[in-house]
Amino acid sequence: MKQLILTEAILDAASLIVTNILNKELGVLACYGTNGLTAEHIKAIESCKDLTEVIFFFDGDQAGIQAIDKYSKQLTGINRNLIISKINTPAGEDVNSLHVAHEKELFSHLIENRTVIQMAEGKDIFSFNGKEETKEKPNTVIESKLNTEHPEHIIYETEILTIHIWGGIDKNNLGKLKVSMHIALKEKKYKSFRDEANLYSYNQVKKITGHISECLEISTTYISRVMGDLTQQLESYRLTMKTNRTDENKAKKITINPSDRKLAMQLLKSPKLMRKTLNLIGQSGLVGEQKNGMLLYLLYLSRYFEEPLHAIIFGKSGSGKTYLQTKISDCIPPEDLRVVTSLTENTLYYSPKGFWKHKVLLIEDLEGVYQAFLPLREMMSKQEISKFTTDKDSQGNNVQVLLKVEGPVCVSGATTQEQIYEDNANRSYLLIIDESKSHLSDVMDYQRKEYAGLIDINKHKEAKKLLQNSQRLLNPIKVVNPYAEQLVLPEKVFKKLRTNMHYLKLIQIISFYSQYSKPIKTTKTGEQYIETSTNDIEWANRLIKESLLRKSDELSGKLRQFYEILKELMKPKKESERSFFAKQIRQYLRMNPMTVNRHLRDLEMRGYIKQIGGNRKTGYEY
Repeated sequence: MKQLILTEAILDAASLIVTNILNKELGVLACYGTNGLTAEHIKAIESCKDLTEVIFFFDGDQAGIQAIDKYSKQLTGINRNLIISKINTPAGEDVNSLHVAHEKELFSHLIENRTVIQMAEGKDIFSFNGKEETKEKPNTVIESKLNTEHPEHIIYETEILTIHIWGGIDKNNLGKLKVSMHIALKEKKYKSFRDEANLYSYNQVKKITGHISECLEISTTYISRVMGDLTQQLESYRLTMKTNRTDENKAKKITINPSDRKLAMQLLKSPKLMRKTLNLIGQSGLVGEQKNGMLLYLLYLSRYFEEPLHAIIFGKSGSGKTYLQTKISDCIPPEDLRVVTSLTENTLYYSPKGFWKHKVLLIEDLEGVYQAFLPLREMMSKQEISKFTTDKDSQGNNVQVLLKVEGPVCVSGATTQEQIYEDNANRSYLLIIDESKSHLSDVMDYQRKEYAGLIDINKHKEAKKLLQNSQRLLNPIKVVNPYAEQLVLPEKVFKKLRTNMHYLKLIQIISFYSQYSKPIKTTKTGEQYIETSTNDIEWANRLIKESLLRKSDELSGKLRQFYEILKELMKPKKESERSFFAKQIRQYLRMNPMTVNRHLRDLEMRGYIKQIGGNRKTGYEY
């Protein structure tokens, strides 16, 4: 054995063994932690007579760095002819975590590009493959810099060359490093070379090196060293980017200061939590729609459960659908939100691990995610989706890869097209926007006050902050509903099986939200739980009534509103005078003639109105 890798722990050494990168010339020895290079280890190293290099592969943290510095000095004192190097483990990673998350090719690249701490006099190292591949140390060093300010246009410069890498590099597949290069001489800019190559392919690099040398009239030795340095710098850049992206995807722990925590805890412990929450939603800036807002707020809380509920908000264009969704989402902790205007199927399948877990997906307009409806529906029902796709391995062979995305995720969207989204509606609570004149008047009155400077915006911010912090303090706990068997839905409810589950889940959410005002009980097995109260059921009934009626109605939301307006218009008249022409309704509601005729035709077909006279010229009377 000529090369020996020292790992920080036995598990790390085992991870290297299963990668099959070790051989008779390259071995591994596990230390007992950062303070675990014992006299027994030193004796074992000294007994390896053919050993030429010791490679430290410790964790990528401060303790690992300090241990390498300490032990490299200790080994230097034992044998000055021994090459001592270290592997630059990505920050926060160790050998085992890299083995779990990446392919074995990553280890080859990390070891190949290790950093030398002590060099045997007059020698340099190039390979770890167990071969005696040492060369005389070159007299010149490549002075270069890599500019990654624009990821799609990376610039690598030496004293002679400028290499532009267009389109960036693939940050996901660590088994390849394919680049599209434009190489130009600094002194003779008219001399340039363009081509693409996989820098991990020996044949491609060898071939392109010859072409560059011939085209730019530079020695192949220099080009080879440039390509090697470029490859190493791009590898470091890619690992850094991948580590940073992983850190960004990890849930960030939000710290609540003591005063804010106290206020949030007072709210959660209040026996009038639901009433106070309703008031806070109004104080957060939502005008009218408090009932819909309260229901939507609770639906968003279902993200903490393994099977969340979902919401679809219906209303005509400009009626305030997005306004309602935005105002309630402002009351949700930002770290729990994923807001999109459009979404494709591939985007959904290629999401990072844990990206959707216990999050709320807000869709500003469901038309923007039409291409992703099939997987989105499955995600809403099963809380996970998967599919097979074809990719290439490090040898260029086609392999089947399973893409799997897991929830749970609460989905909320707004739309004007009620009929198109019927399949999604079956999985969701339906919220109909209030389009009455009184509501419109309240909203406009609020807008006037806001522009007159009569609205205290700070109170809005305080209410939102309090609601956000109260959610951050909620703990996962089991909810038991002792009244569940007594809760029966009306016979005419649409799709009773699914609606019944939605109803019971809403009660569970309200109980969960009120966890700090309930006594915690313990089962015989030691599991803690809280029980649903009649007050929780009362609030659920109050909030779900309109949604249940909506699901039980044969008329769509728009058609129902149109019919209710007709009834209001006809109410003051005598029964013998309760007739109208389509033109009168169109003028009163200022609706498109085609829309009015379609609504009247649908109502007549269902027997809600009857045509009693008129013709195409004068108009029909109903």
